[in-house]
Amino acid sequence: ALGWTLLLSVPMQLAIGAGVGVVLGYVGLRLIQRVRPATVGLYPAIVLALAFLSFGVATVLEGSGLMSVYFTALVLGNSPLPYRSGLFKVHESLAWLSQIALFLMLGLLVFPSQLLPVAGIGLAVALFLAAVARPVAVLLCLLPLRFPAREIGYIGWIGLRGAVPIILGAFPVLAGVPGAERVFNIVFFIVVVSTILPGATIRQVTRWLGLAVPEKPSPSAVLEINSAYPLNAEIASFLIDPAASVCDASLAEIQLPADAAVMMIVRGSELLAARGQTVLRAGDHVYVFFRPADRGYIDLLFGQTERG
Repeated sequence: ALGWTLLLSVPMQLAIGAGVGVVLGYVGLRLIQRVRPATVGLYPAIVLALAFLSFGVATVLEGSGLMSVYFTALVLGNSPLPYRSGLFKVHESLAWLSQIALFLMLGLLVFPSQLLPVAGIGLAVALFLAAVARPVAVLLCLLPLRFPAREIGYIGWIGLRGAVPIILGAFPVLAGVPGAERVFNIVFFIVVVSTILPGATIRQVTRWLGLAVPEKPSPSAVLEINSAYPLNAEIASFLIDPAASVCDASLAEIQLPADAAVMMIVRGSELLAARGQTVLRAGDHVYVFFRPADRGYIDLLFGQTERG
């Protein structure tokens, strides 16, 4: 009976968490779009408060708080948010800070004298997960999706890991479960091996599987729009490739849509004014203003949008 209870409990918690996350995601979206705080610095605070609220409500309802936060972020991240780029930068910084804090917590909670008794089993479990269990799990998940074999192998070997095992390993310790310290010490080896082993071989495995691509240079300056209201236009950055149709063409020769315009050109460490006689060169970073309906044509002219 206990086994069936546990078997049903996990999907139930995930379902409750997902439902709460979606509901609070849309409620939070309406709140963010309507509330106008005195300073834009409060927008990240509101989103962070929504994350805590999502986790708390799902937990009170005996659902998965982590799943709830994930779906709340999924709804918000795919919606038109005010000061969207600023929000992403703040929460990206918070994410990296949280991961650093988790690894710091791992170091503070682990005692070197307690690691030697579990070193053998810890290393064995860690190597098994990294070399066997994780690649097999990835294979079973991606094979029906017809991913190429090289990509399946790459995904199964490479990836950022460490934060989630630390959290899951800390739960039994905080709950005072007998033997929890031993489990946490084993988690230490899993985290260290799963982080260092794939991380140290990323470049070699990427080249070995033939998945390496030339790294694109980042622009020396960034131009973006931040607004408290949804806008019917956007600014995107394009790296001019030698094969692009606009390469070596002057702006006057480029047939842009009526509501589109080149706003700025970054060439090395120089900022160039977008004049009619300005010629686009390979390696230039070009910022284009356009309507969403014209994105397909703009991409056809300038190439793939750069990621900020």
